[in-house]
Amino acid sequence: MLKKSEKGYSLDVSRNCKLNVEVLGVRQGLKAGESGPVKLAILGALRSITEKGHAISVATHAYALLPCLKDENVLVQRKVSALYRVLAEEGAAAMVARDVTSIMLCFEVTQAS
Repeated sequence: MLKKSEKGYSLDVSRNCKLNVEVLGVRQGLKAGESGPVKLAILGALRSITEKGHAISVATHAYALLPCLKDENVLVQRKVSALYRVLAEEGAAAMVARDVTSIMLCFEVTQAS
């Protein structure tokens, strides 16, 4: 269940695991100037949240994922592409459909290099 707090959003993904997701912090962490390991950790957490049945909540903020498709780090590009796939598989395909053009452009550029 997603609950709003002063710092952002608190999301209970299981009885033993509670993730605090600050939407502003996630957006800042996925910006172009941030290091690869930070982005990879955030993308991993978002995928975990998505796989726990919260695809719609994550897809609501999918616009923050777009800069990662153009990241210079290929691992970040692959991880965000995998997150988009999981979002679609978990029921949020319609919400991320607007980003298909960017995803395909990322794929084509990666294949060319």
